Amino acid sequence: MLSTLCNRTLAALLTILLTTVWCRTNAQNVKGKVMDASTGEPMIGATVALEGTHYSTVVNLDGTFVLKNIPAGKYQLVVSSVGYNRSKELEVNLSTGTDVKNISVSLTHRCKRLAAGKWRYDSERQHRGRAVCHHTGYGPAIQ
Repeated sequence: MLSTLCNRTLAALLTILLTTVWCRTNAQNVKGKVMDASTGEPMIGATVALEGTHYSTVVNLDGTFVLKNIPAGKYQLVVSSVGYNRSKELEVNLSTGTDVKNISVSLTHRCKRLAAGKWRYDSERQHRGRAVCHHTGYGPAIQ
C-alpha cells in the first residue's frame, strides 16, 4: 500500500516537472528598447503589448523591455505612452525555442513645437477638449 502511494506521488511529481520543462522550452521571450524619437531618451514606463493577447510589460529605466514566456506564433507588437503617438504595429514571428531580440521602437510626441517653449496638440483625439500633453518651456501651451 505504501509502495503504491510512493509510486503515484513520484509519478505525479515527475509529470509536473516534465510539463514545466516542456512549457519553458516552448516559450519564447521578446526583448527590445523604446526611445523618444526627438531626444533619444529612454521611454520609461511606456507600455509594450502584443495586440489581441494578455501579454504586456512596462519599459524599464534604461528603456529596455522583455515579454517573457510567449508561445510560438505570429504577433503584432505595439508600444504606447501618455503624450506620445502610438507606435506602428510591428510584426513579430516567434518559432519554438528562439528569442526575438533587438526590437527598437521610437515614439513621437503628440505635440509639435511651434516656438520657444510653445507646443501644439497634434492628435485626432482630444481629452475633454484639452491638450493631453504638457509643454516644457516659458510660453503657454497652444491647442
